Amino acid sequence: MRWLDPMDCLAARGLLERGNALEAARVLLQSPHKDHRAAREILLQISKKLVDQAGEAHQRGGVLDAWNMVECAARCAELDPKAAALRRQIADQLEELKKRQDWVSERLRQAEAWAKQGRVRSAIDLLLPPWGRGRCGATPT
Repeated sequence: MRWLDPMDCLAARGLLERGNALEAARVLLQSPHKDHRAAREILLQISKKLVDQAGEAHQRGGVLDAWNMVECAARCAELDPKAAALRRQIADQLEELKKRQDWVSERLRQAEAWAKQGRVRSAIDLLLPPWGRGRCGATPT
């Protein structure tokens, strides 16, 4: 009996039918009626839809978008083993990306410090890819 469902459920169902699972999740997760039977059913549907969308985003290389979707799906309902494996895979990729960003940031910090010390060629060599190093004729000291 959908006409007895809380308004939040009706709004979330409409958003989900229009393809906006993230907004539907936001509506229900903030709702005071999220423990209502209809809300739990809709949250389960939202979770499944978000896991599917996360898988598609992950395949396209959108790791951060995939992470946001799978995390939202986990807040909506317990993830099945396949979805939990996808979540772990995405988390591992995010960790690897963070390590790369940290490495690049450290290289930039070091190059900036060397440039301030007047060691411009060393700084440039530090920022060049491995196959292009040494072209400036200097080596880091």
